[in-house]
Amino acid sequence: MFQTSPDMQVVDIIQMSPKEVFMVGYVSGPVKPGQWELRRNGEAVATVQATGEVQVEAGRKGKLAPPRVISCQGQVDKKQFDFTQDEVTLVPLPA
Repeated sequence: MFQTSPDMQVVDIIQMSPKEVFMVGYVSGPVKPGQWELRRNGEAVATVQATGEVQVEAGRKGKLAPPRVISCQGQVDKKQFDFTQDEVTLVPLPA
């Protein structure tokens, strides 16, 4: 999955604590802290504050790049997304 836009294709959402959520997915380029909008099929669902990228060890020997993880402040209900059918993206908002 190769993409050149700053948007992140989200494949999983992990609520780490009541105040922190990890967005797992594929994004090209650097991840900048700031306001990001979580969208389902192009429609805004939530706005989160990205604090940075979490460093993850690649544990597989396959040819695919491992997904990247963005740490965000806030809460997101993962149950509202069907990752097999919905297009879930995280889009940086202009500063």
